[in-house]
Amino acid sequence: MPRKRRMEHEQARELILGTALKAFAHQGFHSTTMDEIAETSNLSKPFLYRYFKSKDDLYLAVVEDCSEQFLSMMYTPLHADLASEERTESSIHVLTDFVIQEPDRYTILFESDMLNTKAVDQRVGKLRDRLVDTLTQVLSEESKFTEETACRLCAEAIISAALTASKVISTAETPEEQKRLSDVLVRFTWGGIKHMDD
Repeated sequence: MPRKRRMEHEQARELILGTALKAFAHQGFHSTTMDEIAETSNLSKPFLYRYFKSKDDLYLAVVEDCSEQFLSMMYTPLHADLASEERTESSIHVLTDFVIQEPDRYTILFESDMLNTKAVDQRVGKLRDRLVDTLTQVLSEESKFTEETACRLCAEAIISAALTASKVISTAETPEEQKRLSDVLVRFTWGGIKHMDD
C-alpha cells in the first residue's frame, strides 16, 4: 500500500475508533448503532464496514486500543529507574491521571456493559494480568518476599484498591482536591509496600 493511502487508512481507522469510543462509553454497546457511528464520523456505512465487519468487531477494537493506551501509560513508571517510593508515587499519579483525563477509556475497560461477555472479559482480563505480572515482578525484586504467590496477591490487592480509589478521586470538585487525594492514595499504597516484609 502506498504511503499516502496507508496514512489515509490509519487516519480513517483512528477517526472511527475515536467516535466509537465516545458512543460506547456514554451510551453503552447495546444503545449504540453502526449508523450513528458512521453519521457522527461523516462516513458512509459501507465505508465503515470496510474497516470493521460488525459492531462487535468494532467494540473489541476499541477495547484493544484502550488497553494499549492504559498499559503504555502504566509501564513507564513501573519500569522506570527510580527508588521504590518514587516509582510507587509516579505509578499512582499516572493511574489517577488516566481515570481523570481518560474517563471514556476507563469506562470501556472497567465499567462497560460488555464486561460480562466472553470476548471482552478475556481481553480486559489479559490487560489486568499483564499489569499484575509487572507489579508482581517489581514487588519480588524490592521486598523481602521471595514467594511469588505472596507478591502476586499483594499486586492484585494494590491494583484493585488503586483503581477503585482513583475513580473516587476523579469525582473531586477541583484539581487541587484531586491532587490531595491522590497523595493520600500514594501514602496508603507506599505504606503497605514498605511494611510488607515487617
